[in-house]
Amino acid sequence: MNKNNSIRHFSFCILLFFYGAILYAQKLNSKDLIGQWYVEGTLMGDLDDHWLLPHNQSNSICGQDFNEFLEEGKGKEVRFDLKCKPKKKAFSWQLNQNQLTLTRGAKTKEFEIERFKNKQLILSHRIRPKSAHKQYFVYSIKESP
Repeated sequence: MNKNNSIRHFSFCILLFFYGAILYAQKLNSKDLIGQWYVEGTLMGDLDDHWLLPHNQSNSICGQDFNEFLEEGKGKEVRFDLKCKPKKKAFSWQLNQNQLTLTRGAKTKEFEIERFKNKQLILSHRIRPKSAHKQYFVYSIKESP
């Protein structure tokens, strides 16, 4: 193998590695969502050029607000009141490829899973139907003790 072929082969292998890593990082199934996901904040800017606006916790003395995804498509949103009592609101969820649908009563919200890696989840939601603009939300999963 001459030098040019070696360089091409090496470049091809690197490209293949990064492509595989990107595909793996985006892959998500329902079991990956099970657990408590803390609300980190909202991305300001776009997905690749942004800064994080931290979530305004309902009562930071008591802990971080979170959404808990349970099995069988059930979940709960947990926020804390001024006395540190958790306020829970039930919702249902469904994952279809990279689309996450959350439903509470008659309200339904569609989110697109933009990134899922390193125990962090970035979701997007169109500001208005058919709008090109999206709002991005960042969550991180609570580690089991």
